[in-house]
Amino acid sequence: MTSLLSYKSDNLIFMKKTMTATEVARNFSEVLDLVEAGGEVEITRGKRVVALLNGKPHPTVKDLLGAVADFHAEFGAPDQETIAIYDQILADRHAPENLVGGEFDRYPWDK
Repeated sequence: MTSLLSYKSDNLIFMKKTMTATEVARNFSEVLDLVEAGGEVEITRGKRVVALLNGKPHPTVKDLLGAVADFHAEFGAPDQETIAIYDQILADRHAPENLVGGEFDRYPWDK
């Protein structure tokens, strides 16, 4: 059996591999190896894509705010209008009635 890790493009970047749910279940260890090495597996059920498995970590809110800070360090400080918009976004995000609000270190997609 050919290892899933052998599916590479010519430029050494892993390509997206499409597998059925059954194939993934039967080769789960190799699928995890592929994902850990940077590849992606598109999982299908029937002819419909139901999931995309990849090893890319999702950034936290703190990571996203750090990226904004890096942007400002490179391109200059924001003007007062932009600061007011940021403040409003943060206030809305952390409002008690907002189900998405929470701590800066949490996963932004967790409820």
